[in-house]
Amino acid sequence: MQTSLLFKTYLIFSLEIFLIYAAVYAYIIGAEALPKPTHPFSV
Repeated sequence: MQTSLLFKTYLIFSLEIFLIYAAVYAYIIGAEALPKPTHPFSV
């Protein structure tokens, strides 16, 4: 049983997911705070 390897993989995976969510959240907040007409996701 390679439990430490599995735990390390899970830790890195969850950290990457957290960083992606944080980046998307900051991007959305920045887009809401500074609305640009050339924003690709503006509706």
